[in-house]
Amino acid sequence: MNQDDSASLTVDVDRLLFLVQSNPAIFNSSMKEYYNVDVISNIWTDIGKELNVPGNICKSKWNNLRNSYVRYLRDLKKMPSGSVSKKKKWHLADAMEFLLPWTG
Repeated sequence: MNQDDSASLTVDVDRLLFLVQSNPAIFNSSMKEYYNVDVISNIWTDIGKELNVPGNICKSKWNNLRNSYVRYLRDLKKMPSGSVSKKKKWHLADAMEFLLPWTG
C-alpha cells in the first residue's frame, strides 16, 4: 500500500478509541505485554480487522490522537487559572480521558 492508498482510508475514531481502551497493553506501560512487540503487533492487526483498515494505519491514527491529546492537556496546564480567554475543549477530550493516568 502506498501513501496515496493510506491517505484515502478513513478510520472510525470512536470505534478506534473504544478498541484501544479495550486493549490496555497498547498504552499501559505497567503491563508486561506493553513491552512485547509481538503482542502489540497482534493487537493492532486485530483492531485493523475490526475496523476494516490495515493495523499500521490504525496505529498511526492512534499515535496522532494520543499526541494531540497530550498536547491539549499540556496547553491546558499552561493557561493561567481564571483566564479570560478560555481554551475551547478539544472534541475528543472526554473520549480520551481513560489515558489520564498515563499522560504524566
